[in-house]
Amino acid sequence: MRRYNKYYYKACESYVSLRTEDIITRQLRSENIIQTNEVLIKIGGMLFFAALFWTTRLAFANALFLTSWSLYVIIFYFVMLLICSRIIRRRRAYSDAAEIMLQFQTEEDRLRYFDEKLRPQFD
Repeated sequence: MRRYNKYYYKACESYVSLRTEDIITRQLRSENIIQTNEVLIKIGGMLFFAALFWTTRLAFANALFLTSWSLYVIIFYFVMLLICSRIIRRRRAYSDAAEIMLQFQTEEDRLRYFDEKLRPQFD
């Protein structure tokens, strides 16, 4: 939660001086990246379970070696899961910050929200 809050704060800080169209563009980009990473995790999960099944078959047959492709797929999945979850967390904070900042029509309103609500919480 601490990282999410840090990303949210930085995103709100960068959205203060942007036009509404730019904020919408960044929010849509963040949502697209979130969906892409979720699809990667789902496809990787299917490959992970196939590799796990193959690894257990090899382990029961005493034929499991470090050169087995299934071990590399399992390791790759865990690394991909770690990277994608961090990207999703950061992009979700950016998207949420854009959603909040779109509620304000002018730069002055956004700056007032940032100075009165967010800055005291994070300083």
